[in-house]
Amino acid sequence: MPVVVTGGSGFVGSHLVRRLLKRGYRVHTTVRSTANTAKVQPLRDMQQEFPGRLTLFEADLLADGSFDEAMRNCTVVFHVASPFFMPEKIKDGRRDMVDPALLGTRNVLATVERTPTVERLVLTSTVGAIFGDYADVLDMDDQVLSETYFNTTSTEENNPYHYAKTLAERAAWAAEAEQDRWHMVSVNPGLILGPSLTPASESGSLFLLEELFKGYFFYGAPDFSFTTADVRDVADAHIAAAENPDAKGRYIVAAQTMTSFHEMARIIRT
Repeated sequence: MPVVVTGGSGFVGSHLVRRLLKRGYRVHTTVRSTANTAKVQPLRDMQQEFPGRLTLFEADLLADGSFDEAMRNCTVVFHVASPFFMPEKIKDGRRDMVDPALLGTRNVLATVERTPTVERLVLTSTVGAIFGDYADVLDMDDQVLSETYFNTTSTEENNPYHYAKTLAERAAWAAEAEQDRWHMVSVNPGLILGPSLTPASESGSLFLLEELFKGYFFYGAPDFSFTTADVRDVADAHIAAAENPDAKGRYIVAAQTMTSFHEMARIIRT
């Protein structure tokens, strides 16, 4: 039976689709518009490379029932898609980020509930749902990140993206707890880096790298470090979360050490 990936034309979603196809899966994936040639062409190329194994569906996160057709007969749902705005375009954190993220997650969850074949939901969350800033880390045991924690410092005014992702993940866990047919695993990666399979992507990680490439920090990069993860490792973590029957709960996906803005800039220069 097939599996479904929401947001298959995105940074993470496209890598996940390709890796699933290489492992022999039949894949359904959703995109906002099949008419967007720049974003959809890499998926069309995969259809040629893996004939008969990849089907594209149009779906709108904010439209009720939009995922019903794509999810039909699927056993695993990889919910990767999430609304994203460039920070400078966020005028109202609640309206622009929080409400769309919650509505999108609830729409996908509603379709999961209506689809009796679904056995597992793998949710793409973020390490930002575990900590919003270092004030969160100071309260953690030994000041070490752990999957047991949730972000408590972000708000719709301060870091609305991570606040929205935190609320969306909590909503998904609440939905899982209300039934026993399907089980959920969340993947919580750090800043996702690596090659993009699509020429156009609304990824927060790629947005940050673009700022570095364009020299927006010419006046000096902030002394700030990130937990980072390779996009291919993130895709593999999703597959492991689906295939391992013992997988449960939340999983941080990140390098053992943090990477600073200065180190990123040095790598880009060389």
